[in-house]
Order: sequence, then C-alpha cells, then structure tokens
Amino acid sequence: MFTKYAKNEGKRREILTASSAAGVSVAFGAPLGGVLFALEEVSSYFPMKTLWRSFFCALVAAGTVRLINPLGSGQVVLFQVQWEGADRMGGVWGAWEILPFAIVGVFGGLFGFMFIKLTALWGRVRMRTWIGRHPIMEVMSVALLTGSLGYLWDLTRIGNTELVASLFSQCETRREDASSDFPPFPLCQASTLSLQLVSLAAALVLKVGLAVMTYGTSVPGGIFIPVMGVGALGGRMAGVIVQATVAAFPDYFLWSGTPSTGIVPGVYAVVGAAAALAGCTRMTVSLTVIILELTGSLPSLLPTMLAIMIAKWTADGLAPRGLFESQIVRAGYPFLDVKRSNIAPGTQNHTAYHHHQPGGEAGIMVPAVAVTAAVDPSWTSRLLSSDTPYTVQELRAQLASARAVDGADGGFGIVGTNGILVGYIGIPELAQALDLLPGGSECDEPANDDGGGPMVVFPSPSTVPPRNGQQQQQQHPQQYDVDILSPSHLRSSTGTITSPASGSSDGINSRLQSPGHSLAAWMDTSPLLIPHTAPLDLAIDMVAKMGVRTLCVVCEGRLVGVLHKKTLVAYLRRGDH
Repeated sequence: MFTKYAKNEGKRREILTASSAAGVSVAFGAPLGGVLFALEEVSSYFPMKTLWRSFFCALVAAGTVRLINPLGSGQVVLFQVQWEGADRMGGVWGAWEILPFAIVGVFGGLFGFMFIKLTALWGRVRMRTWIGRHPIMEVMSVALLTGSLGYLWDLTRIGNTELVASLFSQCETRREDASSDFPPFPLCQASTLSLQLVSLAAALVLKVGLAVMTYGTSVPGGIFIPVMGVGALGGRMAGVIVQATVAAFPDYFLWSGTPSTGIVPGVYAVVGAAAALAGCTRMTVSLTVIILELTGSLPSLLPTMLAIMIAKWTADGLAPRGLFESQIVRAGYPFLDVKRSNIAPGTQNHTAYHHHQPGGEAGIMVPAVAVTAAVDPSWTSRLLSSDTPYTVQELRAQLASARAVDGADGGFGIVGTNGILVGYIGIPELAQALDLLPGGSECDEPANDDGGGPMVVFPSPSTVPPRNGQQQQQQHPQQYDVDILSPSHLRSSTGTITSPASGSSDGINSRLQSPGHSLAAWMDTSPLLIPHTAPLDLAIDMVAKMGVRTLCVVCEGRLVGVLHKKTLVAYLRRGDH
C-alpha cells in the first residue's frame, strides 16, 4: 500500500521504531518511556528525525487511549498508586531501607538470569518433543493447567494486571467497598505473618512456572506483565519481612523511632517489579521512566533506580545477554549488539584474514606474498572475471555450487587484471538478473554447448560494456585521470590508467558472437573493503555498526576472501555451543 516504506529498508526501520514507541505508550500509559524504549532496545541507529517521529506516535497513541478511557476510571492504567505518608518528612521510606532495596535488586538480577535459562531449557524441550509439533494442544494444555492450579490460591485467581495493582497498593488506603474495581485483597485480610508469606510464596512459584511455560507459545502475549507480577510478589515478600522485623525489634539503631506502620510493602513491590524486569531485559533508563509513568509515584523513583542498576549488574555478571537477545540467538538470527563488545575470547589478536583462513596463527600479521601463496584454490570458483564473457549455463552451474555451501548469503567477487577487485555481486542479485535475461530463466530450454545463447559480462568501471549486441571497438586504450587510491601497478608511466579490457579484447571478441548482456546494474561496484592485516574486531565493528552484510578482504587490491555477516556471527558464537 505504501511503496515508500515497502521498498526502502531505512524508512521501514523508522516506522517500526515509531510503532514500538506507540505500543509501549498504549500498553503502559508511558509515552516518554515508549520513546526511550525505542531508543534503548529497538533501534541501533536513532537519528533526530526518528526521535521526533517516535515522540509524535507515542503522543497520539497515549492521547487516543485517554480519550477512549477503556478502564472507565479516567486512568490509563491500573497501577497508579497513592501511599499514606508520601507527603510527610522522610517520605514512604527511610535512608536505612537502601540496604533492603539493594538486596531486592540482587534477587531481581538472579531471577532474570534464572528465567532466561529456564525459558531456553523449556524452548529446547518444546522443539524436541510433541509440544512443538502440536501448538494448539500446547496452548490448550497451558490454559487448563493455569485455570486448575490458579484456582487453588486467592492471589492466583485474579488476573496479572489486577494482581500487580493489588501488590503495589497499601492496605490502609485500599478501596475495598462493593463499588470498587478492586476486589478485596487477600493479603490485607491475612491474620498472621506466616499466612501472608505462604500465600506470596505459593503465588510466586506458580507465576514463575507459568511464565516460563507460556513464553514462546503460539498465543500472542507479552512478557512485561508476567515478569512484573513475579517481581512484585518477591518485592512484597521482602516488604512484609522488613515490616515484621521492625515490629519485632523496634529499638534497633538502624530504624530506631520508625514505627512498623511506616514501612510500606507496596514500595518494595514496585522496586521488585522493576528489578525483575531489569534482570530479564537489561533495560535501564527506559525502564525507570516506564515504572515512573506507570505508578505516578515520585517517592519510589530513587529506590527503583538503585534496584534496576544492581539487578542489571548482577544479571550481566552471570550472563551477558538479556531475554530478547537470547531469543534472537536461539532463533539463529545474525544479530550483533552495538551497545557492547562483540569480540569472542581468544580472538583479540586475530586479523580479518585469519577468519578466512582459520589455520593461520593468531597474532601474526600475514604479509602480502604469504597471503597470495596461501589462498585456498577452491576460492577461485567464487571469482568472476570482468574480462571474460560467460554463458548463462556457466553462471547457473556456479550459482548451484555457491548455494550448496553458503545458501543465499554468499556471492561472487568480480576481478579484473591481475585479480584486482572491481566489484561484487550477491547470489540473490545474480539469480534475479539471470531470470530476467531472455532465455536465462531456469524454466527455459538450455542452450547448446557450442557457445550459443545470451552471453553475460560483468564490466569493470574502466570498461564500456557492449550494448545491443554490438561490439565496442577500442582503437586506443581508454585514458582516465589518476586517482590517489588507484592500484599502483595499473598506472602507466604517463600518469594515466590503462583500461584492463584493452589488453584482452581479442579474447572477448572470440566469444561475443551472440548478443551480450551487461549485469552492471546488479553489481556493487564499490564494495566495502578491509585489508587482510586489519584486526578482526574492526571487521566486527563495521558489520555491527554499519549494518553491512559482506566485507571483501583484499591484499594490495587483490581479493583474497569475503567475510559474510552470518558466518562471522557463527564464528563469534562458537563458544556458546
């Protein structure tokens, strides 16, 4: 429908970034958090124009939800809280509570690490058993298990949204009248401390198990609310324990003079929810703003920031990848995170040529002569000459050979005189070009082996490709201005560059008896090059930050190998298996 976005990858990324900001804005009533989420998690390239577009989309989305008023209460979400004592000196938490808040952050990081490992384990079980082959049966089984087990406890009978809202609230200010949208909260009716802890612990174990089982099913659903529910349950437990400890030891020097009623377990629930999300997703700034807009509580901002940072540090120390990146890696997508180092252990001294020739010794810069002598003979089958016409059948055979090794991710280097790289063409581009040629489609009858049929040439930038089947006669070598980056051995003594095709025109003439077709439109005449002595981390940074798919490794202008993004990512992830 919108050709501008359908045919432009950059525009498509911009609209996806803005859409993610609008989605978070609608789901949590957090327009600023949605913009920061798009900046921190979604987009690797975030120019100013994308920022403004994301901000506008988030603004329109939040305003639309507010006008619709889906909850009927004038609030965008259920999590807006009001705590007694927020306006008194000292607020709803004391300075000594920094320690329990930090402990909650540590447990949030541990939970994030455990949750990522459990989801990966359950994903492998799903793929290796009947569960992965019968997604409908899996969904029905999970729904039956959720309903039957959730009915056993009062805390699990209500939905996740109502549960999180109840855990964030304060019993003294909770609206428990019949006209309220909130049902009576079981914890506020519990008579003993042990009863509260048992209820919270049972709900915590059940929610963790169900969150692991439902993540990755064929039913669309998010992970934010389930993880927030688990974190809020753990944080509420910590708040109840702290409140009971203050009541049991009122004269202890840390909290001397602080009544037990001054401890608000709802603050701990908010901090626990933020810590659990930070441990799973490794979000920081955007998560802080989302929690702030979600609850509308400034008093809990500082503990939330502290818990988020500690949870991230803890989880990063145990596993460097968050939940989303781990899912991408398990799916086999060639993703490189630009926000952190992608150098694998033991490859700090490797060069780009070492990756192409793994037998090379790490840490030694390979000289040009050694590279020329060590080039794999099979690599010559991936080279196309700009001086030689090819039949469609010859190119089809080379395509089949390349696809058998690299699939659709490989390509062919196009070289001129003395193996100098003049261009690159990928397998998909070459296949499409051959299909568009007259008589070049795979469904057409093959041409005879006597040289008949259309001929194909890959012209270098210094040659004039034949057009309309007419041979371009060259009486004199073409002259070009000398460029400072031109290969030195192509420069003549008069300061000009001689066309590589001028010296081999007789060989071309012998095969161009049938109409010739130039594939210059499908060629990349300016591929990204990297010297063979360049460190491997430079190649990785170019692939990750520039978004390139292939890098041509050259030695004095000669092509000695091609680094593909998928093979490079697989090389870096070899220690994960």
